[in-house]
Amino acid sequence: MTYLQADNLSHEALEKLLNTSDGEMSLTNSDMVTYATAFAQVKMTGQLDDKLKEMALNAIKRMEIAAEILGWSTTGQPSEIASKMISYLESFKA
Repeated sequence: MTYLQADNLSHEALEKLLNTSDGEMSLTNSDMVTYATAFAQVKMTGQLDDKLKEMALNAIKRMEIAAEILGWSTTGQPSEIASKMISYLESFKA
């Protein structure tokens, strides 16, 4: 697995990445690690670093875009779980 920093939310770039041999797995694992780290920081310290917050929000949004590209989501809207995760992370101020 290659870690893919959650800094590019371009539909075109994600589609290209998902068409590579390990793109889907690397993307999924990278995004899960990123937002899990953010939630762990909140749980352990009660705070959330601004940069980690930004990366975690991007990771969740990127997973939603990937789901749309792969045909797992047809609504074009974040899932209920993703919306709750985003709302929770956004509630933390540094």
